[in-house]
Amino acid sequence: MIGLGSKRRDRAYGKVITSGKITHAELIARTEIFAGEWAKRLGRAPGEKQFIPYPASWLNKGAYDDVSDDAPKPSGPAPIKSRVEFSESDWLVGSRRTLRGNPALSAP
Repeated sequence: MIGLGSKRRDRAYGKVITSGKITHAELIARTEIFAGEWAKRLGRAPGEKQFIPYPASWLNKGAYDDVSDDAPKPSGPAPIKSRVEFSESDWLVGSRRTLRGNPALSAP
């Protein structure tokens, strides 16, 4: 059973992502930094656990913007290689991805 907090969190997440203010990858990176900061804080003062914001509240307030700018940026797609640079292992990796993503191309 999904609790009310989960529904609120999911709704807040959807609102933030569809607004275009932040990408999923950036939000995950900032969430991990935020969680790490709280883990350190709780290590020093365990009684502060009651002040950890609920996920929906954190998202709705836009508190992900308050997380330090050290959040890793998504690297984006891999650069395109010329035919000269393309190795056999590159071809094998690419063909496996293609087969995995398209069931019509896989063997019966």
